[in-house]
Formats: sequence, C-alpha cells, structure tokens
Amino acid sequence: MSGEYIGRVTEEGLAPTKRRERTVYEYANARLLRRLMDGALQGLRKCFPDEWREIAALSIVRAIRNVPIKYVKEAWEKLYLCGEIEASLSPNTVSERLRSVGADWEAQRSFFLSLMDGQSVFFYDLSSIFSRSANLSLAEKGYNKERLFLDQVNFSLLFSQEKKAPVMLKPMPGSIRDVK
Repeated sequence: MSGEYIGRVTEEGLAPTKRRERTVYEYANARLLRRLMDGALQGLRKCFPDEWREIAALSIVRAIRNVPIKYVKEAWEKLYLCGEIEASLSPNTVSERLRSVGADWEAQRSFFLSLMDGQSVFFYDLSSIFSRSANLSLAEKGYNKERLFLDQVNFSLLFSQEKKAPVMLKPMPGSIRDVK
C-alpha cells in the first residue's frame, strides 16, 4: 500500500501545501572536500566513467557525516554540491555502484596508480576490524595485536612521502599476520 501527501488538515478543511524548492544548502564543508578531491576526480572519471559521480558524492557525504546508505541521498541533497555533481544516490543505486566498483580490481589499481603518479610510497599496516558477517569473504580467523583469535579484516595503507597523503587503502584477509 502506498500513500501520497496531499496537504494538511486544518479547521477550514484540507490545506494543500506547495512543495518548495530548497534554497538553503550546506556549503563550506562540502566545498573544502570538493577542492581536496580535485586531483583524484580526474582519475575517478578515467577509471570509473560510469560510477565517478556516485563515488565522489558518497565520499563527500560520508566524510562530513557517517550516515547509513539509506540516508546518503537525503544528506547529499542538503549540500550545495548536489547542483554541481549530479549523482544518483538512491540506496539501490549506491549499493549497485559499490558492488561494481568493489569487483573491478583493474580499475581500482589504475585509479590508485594515478594517485601515486611516480611518487615514492611507504607501506604500513593500519589496523584490523572484527566482523561476524557471514557474507564478508575477507573476514578470516587471525590474531590481532591483543592476541585475540577472531574473524577480522586487515587493512594496509600506501602513503606518498612527497604528497604527504594516503594514496591507497587495501583490505586483506584477517588470516594474514600483522608484521612489526
């Protein structure tokens, strides 16, 4: 069963409401993140021609506030950038885009190489995250720094010395040992 909002009930009867277009947006926080992404957007466009808008919008929204996927569209529409980057952020579209980007290892590799752009890179382990998900293939039994033997996913980071910025985050199976 589906309904439609037709107005509000008052003492005089039904008062239809006019749907007004948004005129107030969040600006500075999203604009700063957009500027910080300038270098990465060219690589995103090249490596993910069909998904780059959603990747950029999702990363901006999630950097500002960590909302669940079902609220990403609503959060994006509050940002001034929604008029500059036309991203389709319905929960189904976001899930589909994340699935296709996650499965395209070659495009990911090309994108991260474009970020490195011949720079020297340091590699170090960030951390591990515990998971009880039955659908997460990277979550495997392994020891962490607290010596707990749990299902976990390990993460490694590539960091550019010249750019002073991370250039790649790589998830790895939890069974891979953490080396000092």
